[in-house]
Amino acid sequence: MEKKRKIKILTTVFLIVAVLGLTVAFAAVAQKLTITGEATTSKSTFDVYFANLTNSVTRAEFTKEPALAEGNKTSFSYNVKMTGGVDENKNNSSKVVINFDVKNDSTVSAKLSSYTIGTPSCTAVNAEGGSVDVSNFCSQLKYTLVYKNGDSTTEVAEGLIIPASGSKSMILTLSYDIDNPSNLPADDVTISNLGVDMNFEQSAE
Repeated sequence: MEKKRKIKILTTVFLIVAVLGLTVAFAAVAQKLTITGEATTSKSTFDVYFANLTNSVTRAEFTKEPALAEGNKTSFSYNVKMTGGVDENKNNSSKVVINFDVKNDSTVSAKLSSYTIGTPSCTAVNAEGGSVDVSNFCSQLKYTLVYKNGDSTTEVAEGLIIPASGSKSMILTLSYDIDNPSNLPADDVTISNLGVDMNFEQSAE
């Protein structure tokens, strides 16, 4: 009986030691993994504006040359008198050209989301103060806005993309070229509705 008791005690001690051995073995292969990090991002900017205005006229003269006002890079205005005269083709013509860049100093591309260009409207008053029909003359006016595209030009239209830090060189032209003298006005004409609006928005393109 004593012999059996000793065997039981030894067996119990052996099992405890074995369990402790297993615990030690598992602890030896444990490993803690740790990740730490920090990130920053540059601020996003969106700045589209006019720059580098120049102009030229043919048989016309500016009474107010296009120029950017101090502290305002997003609009300009002009006044011009189209004097007209006979050109090399013996037509009566006049032409006004305004060159400018639209610059995109943004961190993202800029897309022309909406665009409107006016259709010239004409009014005239005779010496007696009465209105004069100058529709034939007004129909000869051409008012266009294009941008340089390599060696050619393309009409400005919605969807135009200007990449970040890029620009587009544009040309605004008002002109007439009349071969029929009967279409020339007999009185001074006021030409209006020459506004141009371009709205740009951020683009992922």
